[in-house]
Amino acid sequence: MVSLVGDGRMTGYIDWAMIQDRNRETVQQAHWDTPAAIVRAAAKQFRIDKWSRQPYHIEVMVEKDALSGILLPVCQRLDIALTACKGYNSLSNMYEAGKRLWYHLTDQKAAPIILYLGDHDPSGIDMTRDIKERLHLFSGIYGLRVMRLALNFGQVAEMNPPENPAKQTDSRYVRYVEEFGESSWELDAVEPATLVQLVQDAVINLRDDDLWAEAVAEEDKGRAALEEFISTYNS
Repeated sequence: MVSLVGDGRMTGYIDWAMIQDRNRETVQQAHWDTPAAIVRAAAKQFRIDKWSRQPYHIEVMVEKDALSGILLPVCQRLDIALTACKGYNSLSNMYEAGKRLWYHLTDQKAAPIILYLGDHDPSGIDMTRDIKERLHLFSGIYGLRVMRLALNFGQVAEMNPPENPAKQTDSRYVRYVEEFGESSWELDAVEPATLVQLVQDAVINLRDDDLWAEAVAEEDKGRAALEEFISTYNS
């Protein structure tokens, strides 16, 4: 399998950007030709919290780290946080997320919503419940919304991804089989563009576009002020 994927990348059938090796990263210092260059780079990175006036605070959680490279660009474009849970999320990560959601609810009056994507198998289905219960525990927020964007049974019928036998060793196997049968499906088998579209559509449906446009205009104004400073520095 690894050899087939490698051949696909080498021949151009698989986009190099679609697969990331997160265990073999190269780390090096950033460099700048002039002081003005680093200020210009900072100007390009200038962001305000465009969700601070929105009625909702939205975050995306995905079961598998391998898919975070696919979802990160759309999450950055929509200015929302992305968490790769790597299976059942860690206790520390859930604790920090719960406190973060409580802050947004109490300080920004924004109702938290988690958009979750995971496998359709015994554990993958149960992870939706686990996230909701532990975030409620650590945030103290009643009625916390966790929306399972994928992979859902209706989507399996629609997309027809390749199936695998559900793991009989999973403690949730019997309950899963009673509801869905003996087959399971992995989120990885869904077209990347489809996953991106699911996230984008869900966020845009929840977003107040007028408030978003105001925030974008404010952000552009701040970036322009930095650019003006750079031109003065250069002179």
